Amino acid sequence: MTAKCAACHDAKTKAGDFVVSDFASIRKGGKKHGAAVVGAHPEKSPLLLMMQGKIEPRMPLGGELTAEEIASVESWIRSLPEERELAKSEAQA
Repeated sequence: MTAKCAACHDAKTKAGDFVVSDFASIRKGGKKHGAAVVGAHPEKSPLLLMMQGKIEPRMPLGGELTAEEIASVESWIRSLPEERELAKSEAQA
């Protein structure tokens, strides 16, 4: 994500009000689609859907991710706890 997304989505540029500098920012998402990831559900995660071109605009703008890069993001999202579990663990922290 740093190599392919941070040029437009760093803390300074914040394209679409979306920042990829840390998990909390990625989870928060941007102004257009809200939360970028839905823990354990890549099929519901706008971040992945935009990378796959299922939501426009396809990301990254002016470039394309390899199948392996997309699979890596999908696997990462699938490995995240479901939102109710994530909220519970954050409340306990």
